[in-house]
Amino acid sequence: MDGLRTQGCVASPLVCGAAGCECGTDWFQCFLFFAQAVGMLANSSQQRKRNINKEKEPRGLRRKGNMCFNDSLREFVMQGKRKISFVVPAFNEEKLLPSCLAAIGEAAAVFVEGGWEWEVIVCDNNSSDGTAQGAREAGACVVFEGENHIARARNRGASAANGDWLVFVDADSLVSRELLEDLRQAIGSGQVIGGGCCLACRGEGSAKMRWMLQIWNRISCFFRWAPGSFLFCRRDVFERLGGFSLRHFAAEDVDLGRRMKREARREGKLVVILARHPLLTSARKLGLYSFAEFIVTLVRLTFGHW
Repeated sequence: MDGLRTQGCVASPLVCGAAGCECGTDWFQCFLFFAQAVGMLANSSQQRKRNINKEKEPRGLRRKGNMCFNDSLREFVMQGKRKISFVVPAFNEEKLLPSCLAAIGEAAAVFVEGGWEWEVIVCDNNSSDGTAQGAREAGACVVFEGENHIARARNRGASAANGDWLVFVDADSLVSRELLEDLRQAIGSGQVIGGGCCLACRGEGSAKMRWMLQIWNRISCFFRWAPGSFLFCRRDVFERLGGFSLRHFAAEDVDLGRRMKREARREGKLVVILARHPLLTSARKLGLYSFAEFIVTLVRLTFGHW
């Protein structure tokens, strides 16, 4: 299974899951084995596609992990001045939103140092607490979406943004300077149209939550599924794809990620998962699922039925 290792994903020991086995199997570990098996099949399919598209790759570029590097420069090239728009959907996030915005403000210094501009758009998704007021006090631009629907909230925030790159961050997440530096390099490469990052629990979290995040990270890296808690996309691509689909009340991020990958293939570019510096995020969403429901959801997403 060494071939299944992905940068930023830590391999775990695998144990037997055969029927009638008395070796004390942990069902978390069993599903991790399932995730690796599915990932292996996906990786094999993606490798065949890479071989087909290899001739299309610009000369002088070499692959390293999920990124492309220019051998002649050995560094990513900053291609002009850019503006990054952080879009934060928020529903009754009075308690967690301030720390999210403060983290963005501190980490976004990497863009300023590169001569780029940035802004924060908070979409108040019909909150009944002080979410909107707290966002204004933090200096964010606040817009309103009256229908409680995460895809609508993200699209509404994007419509108010002025940047040529959109970065969607959930209000219960904390971005780091290192993560945004990786993002700056990815954008500056000129080879990427969008992507996401790996996730880590904000706070201690239960053992179940950590397992579920680890499984998600593995599958995200293999399929290049960007989580909604940190999803970035070139503005023109986002608009061309029609933004987040309003047909979905969940997994709208996976749906957009799949469409981004098709667009990336058409342009001869990449969708990447930044794995070196995971995003710290709350595990409360995972707490809504039992482990069995989580497994079923991932299986349905894997085969496109949701």
